[in-house]
Amino acid sequence: MIFTALRIALGLLWGLVAIRFWSADFSAHLRLFHETALSSQPGLLIVWFAIWAGIVSTAADFFAQFGRICATVMAVCLLAGFARRMIYILGIILCIPFWTLAEGYLLPQSLSTFGLGAVLIYILLFAVLLYADRLRIPQLRSVDDLMLQKWPGWRWICGFSRQDEEAYAPGQRQAFTHGAFTVLLGAVFAVLISGAGSSLNLGHPVSPDPLQMGGHKPVAAARSAALPPLAGTDDTVEIHIEASTNTVEIASGVSFRAMTFDGSVPAPILHVRQGQTVKIRFTNNDPMMPHSIDFHSAKIAPNRAFASATFGQTVEFSFKAEVPGAFLYHCSTVPVVLHLASGMYGAIVIDPIEPLPKADVEYVLVQSEWYTQRFTGNTMMGDYQKIMADQADLVAFNGVAFQYNDHPLPAKVGERVRIHFINAGPNRWSSFHVIGGIFDTVYPDGDFSNVRNNVSSYSVGPGQGNIFDITFTEPGKYPFMDHSMKNMTLGAAGLFDVR
Repeated sequence: MIFTALRIALGLLWGLVAIRFWSADFSAHLRLFHETALSSQPGLLIVWFAIWAGIVSTAADFFAQFGRICATVMAVCLLAGFARRMIYILGIILCIPFWTLAEGYLLPQSLSTFGLGAVLIYILLFAVLLYADRLRIPQLRSVDDLMLQKWPGWRWICGFSRQDEEAYAPGQRQAFTHGAFTVLLGAVFAVLISGAGSSLNLGHPVSPDPLQMGGHKPVAAARSAALPPLAGTDDTVEIHIEASTNTVEIASGVSFRAMTFDGSVPAPILHVRQGQTVKIRFTNNDPMMPHSIDFHSAKIAPNRAFASATFGQTVEFSFKAEVPGAFLYHCSTVPVVLHLASGMYGAIVIDPIEPLPKADVEYVLVQSEWYTQRFTGNTMMGDYQKIMADQADLVAFNGVAFQYNDHPLPAKVGERVRIHFINAGPNRWSSFHVIGGIFDTVYPDGDFSNVRNNVSSYSVGPGQGNIFDITFTEPGKYPFMDHSMKNMTLGAAGLFDVR
């Protein structure tokens, strides 16, 4: 009775899975599979999940039908007791890909969510049933018993002989069997009852604080914050940007497995002039998932220009840089928040036709947040649940926490320092402030006719960009920071070295 009940219970579970797979929204779930495949997986499984994401997202309709048919066949065969050996083996094999197909989709807070702990339990239960039939422990009669009466060779499919051919004799063998299965079933039910199945779900392991992982050594080399020269002086400039996956530094001694534009976080700073036509050629070299590129500086139909490109594809479009200012560009492939938080953002600075007062030095600062879990060693990866809960581990200027504390930005007394400040987010507002200084002028967004003067701190929302001018009256070290103190404590702080 125990093993019959266990088989039927698994059949009912697979029946629930089949019902969900046959629902109308399952195909839509698979078409956007890359949204969830990397959202909550541990580092040791990220490559495996990414490969499946790429395969499934390119053939979603096929895998939807595959999942529906397999789940239905499994449920019917388990409930009817048909071809038990083959179904048990198939169940062990299918648990792994079905875990990937169904991740984040099935019944919440149940074993059918196919978390890794649940998968291990499924495999163990199938193994118990397989071993029970191998030892010819009888179950209630099923379709397999009827098949054996007609065709004795069916035992190679079902995994046991007719019960009247070889009775289950009492004695030493029975004692051994009972003892073995007492241990096996005890282990299974101990796992289920104790909740260890949940603890085996490696999707969200407890990860160390990245600020503690690398120790307190200085950042070896800071990213240049200097505004680069114009991309070109002709009426049209051509820019080629590539998406890929790279490991980048996010704090001293700590790396991050990032989604990138041109291999860096933030992406390269783009510098053009108002009135120029900007021709973008975007290529996706990331085999893991689709990507796109969205310019906040462009007036253009996003469904055409900002379309996602799959691996190897190129999207081309152009826009006229009509509005001057400091703007964000980023990946807009869903889920946008995951791509942004994983490093796919950069700054584009558009100089006005009527020049601003000349600056002696110009810097670009892009503020952003890192939400991390351990990938391997001192390398981290994104944590989707932290992103959605706004539980940032680091907040950084130009991708690396505290890098400009270790390598201050140089300035001179009396010179005008211009800061093109962009908040990439994805979640947190910034209150930009320089301790010991007052901003002479703040140019909010692209409206240079509506400036603010003599400002101590100024808020910049996620996706927004402002320009700040400041002049220092005496030498010294002047901290710049996000005056939201939590963000400053997590890394949004640096220094101007004024001489």
